[in-house]
Amino acid sequence: VQLVSRRLPKEASIYLTGFSLGANVVLKYIGEHSAKDMERFQIRGAAVQCVPFDPVACQLKLDQGLSWMLYTSRFLPSLKKKAIEKAKFYPDVVDGERVKAARTMGDFDDAYVAPVYGFADNQDYYRRVDTKPLLRKISVPTLIINAKDDPFFEKTSLPTQQDIGDAPVRLVY
Repeated sequence: VQLVSRRLPKEASIYLTGFSLGANVVLKYIGEHSAKDMERFQIRGAAVQCVPFDPVACQLKLDQGLSWMLYTSRFLPSLKKKAIEKAKFYPDVVDGERVKAARTMGDFDDAYVAPVYGFADNQDYYRRVDTKPLLRKISVPTLIINAKDDPFFEKTSLPTQQDIGDAPVRLVY
């Protein structure tokens, strides 16, 4: 964002967008930066879809039932394969055998994501990437679109107007 904003004319605008974990990254970025930063970086708004609010609940949902069958059981093997290759670059950080033994997304996050990115464990990772507490700090118009019946997310984890406060955020479910 900073690189792009430096290269744009002053009258240009940046709008951020993301899907799933990318949506989480966008919300985290705009929630952690001030209105002054948004102006300085020329960010005028954001639109995101399928945000995994409440990462703890989402991980549990991914690791069971239909979500596990449709997504995790297919996606996890490819993640493990890539992680085992990359683990060669982090021999003192990643235990390749733990990665191979991972049977759930939670196991994978604990064995690979947490150690590589400096989190104590998967629970620390989920707690620190949760964007729901940041929603009320957002200062640019933001559209959030999620499905109430998304098989990967707990419906109860979706934010409410109370979570947003006076922030210029619109929830569409």
